[in-house]
Amino acid sequence: IYAQTSSPHDVVGVLDDVTPADLVSVGDTMGFFRALNMLGSLTVDELAEYTGLDEQYVHDWMHHEANIGHITYSPRTRRFSLTPEQVEEVSRLGARIEARC
Repeated sequence: IYAQTSSPHDVVGVLDDVTPADLVSVGDTMGFFRALNMLGSLTVDELAEYTGLDEQYVHDWMHHEANIGHITYSPRTRRFSLTPEQVEEVSRLGARIEARC
């Protein structure tokens, strides 16, 4: 996704042009959904550290996914999480999410 932009700040515009299934594929490939499902609610910093990915990339993906309803964001705690219904939906779109331990 970043390869298509001139700067990391342009990624949100690029994300607007991809399908929900594309974003689920990114989240699945990068381990975002598995981490959220396994570890519970996470901040951007925590998910970036857990996955070893750039914080800005994780931030953009998480906020976009929250905006379209694939994950939940709590402004009060600044944490993201998955509900059982969201796990079902992103699994339907192709994410491979294992049951929470």
